[in-house]
Amino acid sequence: VLAAVKKNWQTIEYAADDKRADRHIVVEAVKRGWQALMYASEELQGDRELVLLACKQDGRALKYASEALQGDKELVSECEWRALEFASDSLKEDTDVIF
Repeated sequence: VLAAVKKNWQTIEYAADDKRADRHIVVEAVKRGWQALMYASEELQGDRELVLLACKQDGRALKYASEALQGDKELVSECEWRALEFASDSLKEDTDVIF
């Protein structure tokens, strides 16, 4: 699966659950396409470093992050500007969140 993901990140969509939970495989997929985060295991969608990797490419990746990370002010502030759409309601109202 790792070799396939390195050629085309979209192959993660068809990977078995244990491969979607393998951090190394998912990191490689996300490096090649932020959208791969949507196929990551729930646990990895809560991995701050992985979510940030995706969100720096495109803030819309925050849609696939855990609820806790959607409310993480520091993380959201480091994301690409489109992340605000998927940030927690409290962060959307926080004037300190700067893009």
